Amino acid sequence: GIGNEKLRPYQQFMPNRHKFRVGGTGISGLAFADDTSGSYPEEFRDVAFLANPITSTINCVKIVRNLDGTITAEHLPDLLKSKDDWFRPVNIEFGPDGCLYIADWYNKIVSHNEVATTHPDRDKTHGRIWRIRHKSQKPRSIPNLYKASNKDLVTHLQSPSHWQKRAAAFQIADRQAKELVPTLTKLVTNTSVEKTARIHTLWALEGLDAYDQKTITTLLTDKDGDIRREAVRALETFKLSPDETAALLSPLITDKNVMVRSQIIRTLEFRGKANNKTIDILVSFCHPAAPNNNMGGGYEQNFERYLARRALERYPSELKAYLATAEAAKHPEEKRVWAQQALGKQAAGSFAQQWKTLSKKPLDKDTLVIVSGRSGDQSVQKLVQPYFANPKNAKHIAQIALKHAADAYAPAVGYPLAETAMTLVRSGKKEDIILGLQLARTYRITHLCPEFAKLISAAKDETLKREIIASLSHLPKGFAMQFLALVNDASNSKNVRIDALSALVQAQGDQSVLTVQKFLADHPADQSAIINALGNTTQGNHVLLILVASKKLTTADIPLAVAERINHLYKNDPAAKHIHQQVTAAHKKQLDKDVARIAKLEQQFATKSGNPTTGKILFSGMCLTCHVVGEEGNGIGPALDGSAKRDTNHLLTAIINPDAAAENAYILYRVIESSGIITEGLKSKQDKRGVSIAQQGGAITFIAKRTVKDQHHVGSSSFMPTGLISSMPDNTVIDILTYIRSLK
Repeated sequence: GIGNEKLRPYQQFMPNRHKFRVGGTGISGLAFADDTSGSYPEEFRDVAFLANPITSTINCVKIVRNLDGTITAEHLPDLLKSKDDWFRPVNIEFGPDGCLYIADWYNKIVSHNEVATTHPDRDKTHGRIWRIRHKSQKPRSIPNLYKASNKDLVTHLQSPSHWQKRAAAFQIADRQAKELVPTLTKLVTNTSVEKTARIHTLWALEGLDAYDQKTITTLLTDKDGDIRREAVRALETFKLSPDETAALLSPLITDKNVMVRSQIIRTLEFRGKANNKTIDILVSFCHPAAPNNNMGGGYEQNFERYLARRALERYPSELKAYLATAEAAKHPEEKRVWAQQALGKQAAGSFAQQWKTLSKKPLDKDTLVIVSGRSGDQSVQKLVQPYFANPKNAKHIAQIALKHAADAYAPAVGYPLAETAMTLVRSGKKEDIILGLQLARTYRITHLCPEFAKLISAAKDETLKREIIASLSHLPKGFAMQFLALVNDASNSKNVRIDALSALVQAQGDQSVLTVQKFLADHPADQSAIINALGNTTQGNHVLLILVASKKLTTADIPLAVAERINHLYKNDPAAKHIHQQVTAAHKKQLDKDVARIAKLEQQFATKSGNPTTGKILFSGMCLTCHVVGEEGNGIGPALDGSAKRDTNHLLTAIINPDAAAENAYILYRVIESSGIITEGLKSKQDKRGVSIAQQGGAITFIAKRTVKDQHHVGSSSFMPTGLISSMPDNTVIDILTYIRSLK
């Protein structure tokens, strides 16, 4: 879907098809040489031409979808590589003459989010269109098909030009040239005619609504899978009865061509009418989830079950009636269970029957989502309780639930998952206890907090103590004494005491000011860590505001991110405004120094190369926590492949001042929970269940909607922090630049 969103929660994304990358962060056009002759020669068959404005190239990738669903791909040499850095291909198309046309944006600046929209280097008046002809091509006359006779349109359907075929098919349909039906029928079934000519002829027959059962039956049994697929698709257009449709499609449900099988499901979905026979076909595609999502097996199985359930959602009354028939009972129980999910919420008795099948296998995402959807029913909770409380299942359940929280969360699913969490906590094993705490925290199972508080006295490990504190911080007010004891216990690590102090402030609010003040005085070396920790909660930000107002802290002690939170939370407080103004002014002063440094660094880089090996080490530790290059990195931010083509000034600007041209998709997002916890990062997903926030390093935090008090983008601030290289010496920056400019 748009924005890489799933069309349904249970949809599987297609896995990576190959390991190579063509470079750059975005492709702006795709074209294939589809003409059978007179255009690019046979060596370019199945070659995707890719317009790559980042690297100023036209890339070539030969790609073939095999019958079993696997994909064969090969990265070929580029068709075009320009020495002109302003060459920015943003669209690409083969014309009627069989030549390749390229729309060239012609701009020094490579993308809209590299520098500010007001940057003087942005060219807003020039542009070019290029035409590339293969040396073997001969000039081709372009017919005016508006003036062609109906009889001649049949000839144009057989032209080697893909454009002529398509235009002729459209003309026949627009003119409703029904006298051509006998000729078109002979043409479409003639196996000696080139495949794409036959497919366009079928399109013309569809446009004329010229259905002939003998013709369609012939096409459905054709040796060519693409012909069979198009014949299956055409059945939707011809609007046959469900009985007729089922009779034609039933022999194809085990077709070896995966595209034919998936088209059967789509045709039945979009036909808009169903009966027991067509529903039976759809249920046959309700496969169990595959153990993997690999192309050529697992992905196709998962994709077909997704399409089948989506199609069945269109026919709830027909599906419900079908499931009560003897024909339905012939399908394996697991297929019927998956089909039943298309009905949405069902009675507990229906779920009880499904659970007999679901509980026989290890929990997977789909089963968890099913249980979650029914968990509001107390009889369902009671039914699944033994499974979720079973120590043999607990670890696996927790891992699945944590991995898929954004898809499976519902408030009531916390009850069966609470059984899992407590089973893990009671095990006494550190790693299991931590897993149980994380499970309860992610699903906001706060009624277990009193049980978790009992773990503090016996906990010796720093990691375990921090996990306990993190869990209790979602319901902090009842545990102030425990937090205070952890703060005052000098045997605890610095991190444990700071975490406990922040949680104490959540619990006590302004009453904790003196405790915080004393802790700061006793631990001056940890002041920065303490302030940052307090800045992660609403209560902590108010305590910091009080301490600055009472001059126990200065505005210079407050980081910009914390100052922005204080200003947002207490925007009507003059002291908050003062802090924000002072901190922002200091930040701008430093930023101005950094921006002024760009010219110096640019000059040094032009005359002296750095050490790319050193640069790569620094780049990997600093940049790949968010960005990706090739197969390395976390992929939260844009890919940096193709940075060799980026202007040095623009590149330095993007690093030093990312807020200057932050793209909407990469604006910092803030979520404030009712407990006071503040989470900031990149919004990766949001729906009725909650919001997922991606953070540096690749971690994604799911926050349930019911706990969210406020959420918003943080002005125009980029997710990428400013000041990354403020303290770096020039030589170090040059090393990083040298490596970045090596990324093809």
